[in-house]
Amino acid sequence: AIAVLPFADLSQARDQDYLCDGIAEELIAALSNIDGLRVVSRTASFQFRDRGGNVRLVGEQLGADVLLEGSVRKAENRLRITVQLVDVATGYQRWSQRFDRVIDDVFAVQDEIAGSVAALLRGELTREERQSLARPQTAMAAYESYLRARQLLPRMTRPDLVQSAAAFEDAIALDPGYAPAWAGLATVSATLFEWFGSKATDLRRAEDASRTALSLAPDLAESRVARGFVLSLHRRY
Repeated sequence: AIAVLPFADLSQARDQDYLCDGIAEELIAALSNIDGLRVVSRTASFQFRDRGGNVRLVGEQLGADVLLEGSVRKAENRLRITVQLVDVATGYQRWSQRFDRVIDDVFAVQDEIAGSVAALLRGELTREERQSLARPQTAMAAYESYLRARQLLPRMTRPDLVQSAAAFEDAIALDPGYAPAWAGLATVSATLFEWFGSKATDLRRAEDASRTALSLAPDLAESRVARGFVLSLHRRY
C-alpha cells in the first residue's frame, strides 16, 4: 500500500501549488492502474499537507507501507522535481531521484516516476501496465489551466466553481482535444447544476462536455465518471 503525499512548492514565489498538487494527483491516478498496488486516495493523503512530522505515524494513519513525497521548483521554463520513496516501518528512504527538465517534459517525468515506483514495489511491469501509466498529454499552457481548474473544483463554493469552469474552458480553447479538461468541465457544470440553482444552461454544458470527453478518451476514468454524473442528473440510472 502506497500513499502519495502533496508535493512541496519550493519555487521562489511559492506560486506553484496547483502544479505540485497536479503532479501528485497524476501519480495517484497512474499508480492506481497497477495490479498489486493499493493506493491511498487523494482525499486521505492530502490531509497531511504541510504537517511534516513522524513518517511512521503518517503511514500508520493512512494504512500505507510506503510514502511517496517530493518537491517542485519552477524557474522560467525549467522544472526540478525531487521525489523520495520512504519505508514507513523503518523511516528509511528506499529510493530518491531528482529530475531537471524543461517545463514541457512534465508528462514524461510523471510517467517515469510512476514507472520507477511501480517497478520498485511490484517488480517488472507488463507492456500493458506501462501503457496504462501514460495519461493524455497537451501543451503546457493548457495543462496549467487544467490544473488551476482542478484545484478550485473541490472547494465547492459557487465563485470557486465558476472560476474552475472558466479555467477548464481556457484549457479547452488551447487544446480542444484534451479529454481531461472536457471531463473537468462536465463535472464542474454538473456540480453547479446540482448544488447551485439547477440552471438548464449548466446541465446542457455538462451534457455536451461529458459526451465530448467520452468520445475523445473512452478509457479515461474521468470521462466515465463525468458521464455517469450527468446521466444521474438526467435520472437515466
